[in-house]
Amino acid sequence: GLSSLSATMADAPVTPVATIGLVADVQYADKEDDVRGGALRHYRQALPKLAVAVDAFNASEPDLVLHLGDIVDGNVDDATTLADFRAVAGEFARLRMPVCHVVGNHCLDVGRDTLLTSLRTDAYYEHKLSRAWDMLVLDTTDVGLKGASDELISQGRTFLSEHAGKLPYAQPWNGGVGAAQLAWLRERLDSCRVHGRRAIVVGHMPIWDAAATDQHLVYNHVELLELLDARADVVALYLAGHYHSGGYARRPSGVHHLTCEGLVEASEAAKGYAHLALYEDCIQITSADPEGTLGAVTSRTLALKLLPITASADQNTEQRNANN
Repeated sequence: GLSSLSATMADAPVTPVATIGLVADVQYADKEDDVRGGALRHYRQALPKLAVAVDAFNASEPDLVLHLGDIVDGNVDDATTLADFRAVAGEFARLRMPVCHVVGNHCLDVGRDTLLTSLRTDAYYEHKLSRAWDMLVLDTTDVGLKGASDELISQGRTFLSEHAGKLPYAQPWNGGVGAAQLAWLRERLDSCRVHGRRAIVVGHMPIWDAAATDQHLVYNHVELLELLDARADVVALYLAGHYHSGGYARRPSGVHHLTCEGLVEASEAAKGYAHLALYEDCIQITSADPEGTLGAVTSRTLALKLLPITASADQNTEQRNANN
């Protein structure tokens, strides 16, 4: 009844600083379901699921909608892939609030230029969430086989030829963050620090295996982890997709790492999207699905008070507790 509703609302933090509609890895394709990495991908089902999410976001009116990358899966030929892309882009176009897109490895099957032009987005960019909060969106496909320039493609090829078979994350489906983008990220975060702002950093690919697996990481994830850990007073959260099963862990520095479950692997019963509410003292992720729904986004509350740096034994306990 209403009394129980008002009681729960009284317990919640007052007004969010920002609200975000959250969806990851739509990865739509007009093709049969397929098992990849031991999980079933519902390619065709992803489009009607996205349509339901769009309707829900238009009703709940978050400040923006964030898609964490891999808008399509890629199909038998370029024309079919492009048709898949147009269908998904058409759903996103129905949203009555800004949409922030993230470049994913599968997105590049559309072609980098077509993708960025059609979605009217830069590959990496800053989005102001509020007077005190920024969202910095990375392009984790910057370095790679379909990288952002000939030089970055060449760096990706070199990395893979040197490390494939030796490093678990040296995979063609991963990528790296190039020097210019790293310099931009460092500069933006240092500017946040000077102005007393906080930031959420977003990328398609995870950068810590504790929140994903070691086969789904950015090539130079160690460099990124160090960069963010050194600015844990600014960075509250690193938010990623790519690894469809999702995951969560918190660094000793206090930075949260959240990998959002992929819509393409949401079960028939699952809606597979979520709402994120940003408060001064916590980030609340509210799944559209009841707890335990297969393939749903997990509801979580991430406290934003900085943690003391503790010995590694305590960190492991902390992580286990955070995951329970």
